This record gives sequence, C-alpha cells and structure tokens, in this order.
Amino acid sequence: MSKYLNLAYKNLHRRKIRSFLTIGGVGVAVAVLVSLLGFNAGYRIALEKDVSGMGYQVLVTAKGCPYELATVALAGTGSLRYLTDDTVAKIKQDKEVSELTPMLMVPLIKEDGNGFYTFWGIDKDSYTALRPMVKIASGKHKEKVVDPSSGQEVDKEVDGPMGRWFNTRQVKPDEIYLKNGRVVKGLIVGTGEYEKITGKELNPVSGEYTETKKAFKSVKIMLPSRIYTKAEVLSVTGALTLKAGAQIKGEVNKVDENNFKVTSKDAQGAEQANTYPRDQVLKAEDEVFLKDGSKVTGVILSQTQDGYNVGDIELAYPNTEEITSDLIETDSQGNLKIVNNKADEKSETEVVIGWEAAQTGFMQVGQKMTLKVKEMAKEKVKEKVIDPVSGQEKEIEKEIEKPVFNAYTFKVVGILERGGSKDDGSYFVQLEDAQRIFRKYKMLTGIGIKLNDIAKLPMFTDRIYNRKELGETQVVSLAEVKGTILNLVQTAKILVMSVAFIAIIVALIGVMNTILMSVFERTQEIGIMKAIGASRMDIFKLIWLETIIICALGGIVGTVIAVFGGSYIEKLIRAVMSKAGYVPAGQIVHFTPQIIIGCFFGAIVLGVLSGIWPAYRAAKMRPIEAIRSGE
Repeated sequence: MSKYLNLAYKNLHRRKIRSFLTIGGVGVAVAVLVSLLGFNAGYRIALEKDVSGMGYQVLVTAKGCPYELATVALAGTGSLRYLTDDTVAKIKQDKEVSELTPMLMVPLIKEDGNGFYTFWGIDKDSYTALRPMVKIASGKHKEKVVDPSSGQEVDKEVDGPMGRWFNTRQVKPDEIYLKNGRVVKGLIVGTGEYEKITGKELNPVSGEYTETKKAFKSVKIMLPSRIYTKAEVLSVTGALTLKAGAQIKGEVNKVDENNFKVTSKDAQGAEQANTYPRDQVLKAEDEVFLKDGSKVTGVILSQTQDGYNVGDIELAYPNTEEITSDLIETDSQGNLKIVNNKADEKSETEVVIGWEAAQTGFMQVGQKMTLKVKEMAKEKVKEKVIDPVSGQEKEIEKEIEKPVFNAYTFKVVGILERGGSKDDGSYFVQLEDAQRIFRKYKMLTGIGIKLNDIAKLPMFTDRIYNRKELGETQVVSLAEVKGTILNLVQTAKILVMSVAFIAIIVALIGVMNTILMSVFERTQEIGIMKAIGASRMDIFKLIWLETIIICALGGIVGTVIAVFGGSYIEKLIRAVMSKAGYVPAGQIVHFTPQIIIGCFFGAIVLGVLSGIWPAYRAAKMRPIEAIRSGE
C-alpha cells in the first residue's frame, strides 16, 4: 500500500496548483459544514440556558401564539401585547401561587435602527427572590464617591460589589383631596385632558347626529387599585375614622368645609344621622364587602354598571387612574387641593445594567448613561374631505404615527454578574419608573410565577383560562417555552443542513472534475503502466487514493479553519442576528469532538465517493488505445 500512496502523492505534487485549489475547495466545504453544525449545537444550548435562567416556573402573558410568547419571555422584540397590572393582585389570590413577580419589557430601537436596547421594569425584591442567580458583580472597579474634604465626586478604585440595586423608595404618597371628603393617595405622574360627549344634535340636511363635546382636565395618579365586579360585591358603605380611635360606619358625606355627616340605621331599622367636625376626623373611606366574606377598605374612584374601582395604598399593585379636576376639592384661591410629596423632580432614574451592556457601552457604576432611540409617536392631524351626503367640504381629525427621536438619561447604580443569559445585555429599572418614563401606564408584558406544587400546573392553567376577569391571558410553563424554542431550532437545523448539503455536493463535483481531468491528461501514462504489467485494480487503487488524499487534506484544512476561526465566525453571526433584536447571551458556536471527528471522516467519505467514477474510468482503459490516444 505504501508504494501506491507514494506514487499517488508524486502525481498530486506534479500538479501543485490544481491539487492546492481542489484541496482548498474541499476545505471550504468542510469549514462551512463544521461551522454550521457548531452553530446549530451552540445556538440550541444558548437558548436553553436563557430559558433556564428565567428562574420562575410559569409565565403569564397576554394571549398570543407560542412564538410571540417565547419572544416576550426571551427578549420581547416584535409587536408585544400587554396585561393590565391589576392582574397581579387577581392572580395572587390563587391558593397555588407561592411567589410572583410582575415585569414590563420595553424594547427601544437604537437611533441608527440597528438593534434594540432591551429594558426590563421589575419589582426588585420579588424578581431577585425568584431569580437568585441574578446578582451584582464584584471585583476591582472605579466608582464615583464623594470626597469628604472637597465635597466633590471623585473616581475611586474599589474592590467589592459593583454598585447596588435600586434605592428603596421612601417617598410619601401624594394626596388628592376629593369634594366628597375622601383623600386619594398615590404617585402623581402628570396631568391630562380628555373629551366627553355632552350632547347630540340631529343635522336635518345630512341626517347625521352632530356631537357636542366638552374637554375635562384630569390628574394622572399611580396608585394601588382594583376593579370589583357587581357579582363579587355584597354591599358598599362608608367609614369615618376619628383621631380618638373610634370608627363610625354608614353613608359618609361631606356637609361643608368643616363637617362630615354619617347616616346609618339603628337596630330597629330607623335612620339616624350624626355630624362630626373635620378637625376630629383622621380619614374618610369607603368599605366594600365581598360575597366571599372579605372586606376591602379604600376609596371608590369610579362606579360603573359593571362594578367598583377601589383604590388604596396597601391594596394591590399600582395602576394609573385619571381623576377629573371637577371632582377635586379646591382651596380658598381656587387651586386644586393636591399635596405633592415627590422627593425631587430632577432625580435621575436608576438603572442596573447587564455585564455585556456595561462592556460594550464602556459604562461604570456612578456614571450617567444617555441612550438615543427612535420611537413612533401618535399625532392628531386635520384633513379636509368631501362629505358624500352633503357634497360640502368638511374638516376631519385623524391620528397618524410618525418617527421621533428621543434620548433617555439614567444613572448606573449597578452592574450584574455575567450569567450567560439574556440579562447580560439587558437594562433593569424599577417597574414604576418603566411604566412612567416609557408611557406604559397599567401595562405588564408578563408575570413570573412560582407555584407551591409544580405538579398542579395543569389545574392552575385551567383556572387561569376560566377566570374571565383576567382578560385574554396565556399561561406558559418553561417546558412549553423550551418546546417552542426546540421547534424553532429544529426548523433552523433543516435549513442549516440544506446549506451544508449543497456545499458538499459542490465540493464532490469539484473533486470529481479535478480527478477526471487528471485521468484524461495522463491517458498515455496509464496506458504505459498497464502495458508493463499494472492491473486494473492497481490503476483503480492509485486514482482512488489520489482522491482520498485530496479530501483528507481538505478535511484537515477545513476543520482547522473552522476551529481557529470560530470566534470570528461567532462575531459575524452575532452581528447579523443583532439586526433582528435578539442574540442568546451564551456561546452560539460550539464545537464538540463529535462534530470535528464526524466532519473529518465525512471528508474521507466524500473522497471515497467522488473517486469511484474517475478510478473506474482509468481502470477500464485498454493499453493500446490509451497509448495511441495520448500521441
């Protein structure tokens, strides 16, 4: 066999350029195959790691298809759907719920349009309890501290935690005094204006009704509230708590600036009324008694045919309500009676950023971070059209969307440990801040839930779907998210293998063409070899070995290129995938010994297959005809 190998090597060496190009073609095909298989393996591992790092067992989102839900769970890109944040209080009532954490995911398009900044509004305490793997990083770093001698901020090298989580909010709630004597407590987030239809007038010419509208000013306040349906409510009454400690129940009304009146019934059913000076009253509230035997104490913000919207600072998770200015009490100067207890209007929003976000943005703890983004804003415009009934030109108002460029400024208060998950490239702010600055009042993208017993997940899911008051919701367990991801990966794997198959076919044809050309050029030489005693098998072995040597060398070259160029391949894939908004945080190109060895032996098989036909053509040549054809 050694003499065949030696002769095959010499034949290839005589045609260096052709042999080199053929080996290069095989090497490129093998490199593509190794890279694609490495990407397929690495991407799957990275996605599964991202999902496993979510920590909670169940995710509740707005209803949508599994692909949308997986997108929300992992990155949130695309057209998101939202839950109202009073869903948290409703789900928390379920006896199988151990812990839960509300989340608002906000993808911000970068100013240049290339990729996203992924923000997560979180409740820090519940989020870190359900995801203990999310921690502030430690190590030597520069941090801004106040120099006691100068009172100025200076950079100091610190060895320890890289910052902290958000400061605990210690801001007193704002207070809005209503004309009925109640006080609404929450966080005032701004003022607004809305139109209300106050009447309709029939137009005798067009036969259409013309609406008369009135603009009402309102105050937007974020406060805990919840809607209780009429079916849940047994009765509603009021309660007046005196500074002396006594509580008087009945129908509570404000008589004037200085007095409250409480109307109630005695044991015999007779109605009685008592008046209490305002300076003796601690607070006036409403009480809603539910049919399940429980009682809710707060302030009825609004009442409809469907139920009562009850607000209380300790009741549930914050919603944002609009309180019409006409319902708010005024002081002696005619100003709305509002006590604003916000700490500092100019205070910066605190943000904790992932490891990769800090590295790519060159951010350190204590620095200010300004992100420029592109957003779509709605704008009302007026347009003149022809009324089809009257034929007259009239002006209508319609809403359009147009791109606007905004900048958000944050103060970096912490950097997370590298976790190999989506968190590495994410930005975290307090949920209330996210809802306020991104104008997502009352909105959540998901609620992460830990159950007392995961085995009861099917029953929990059925209950969620049957609770109509939760609206259109979807329950997704981590197993379902993983299943969706694996389906997507399987689809991608088919595409990847299709590309690899095409590359192999091209390489096979190239090798076969090269060897056939070599056989045709050496026709006379082969004829002389057969004339002096070489058998058909000798010629077959020689040509076949040449093909196998080319493919074996190509396999070695290809695997070396793929393995040593893996980091550059990963950078290229990340750059392309970042255009879509989401790239798994872990290594997405992962070479295993099985992939490398399998691809190398695949190259050998390629040589075996592509060498059969040229070797057979050379072996069946007749000596005399071969020598004459070469003259």
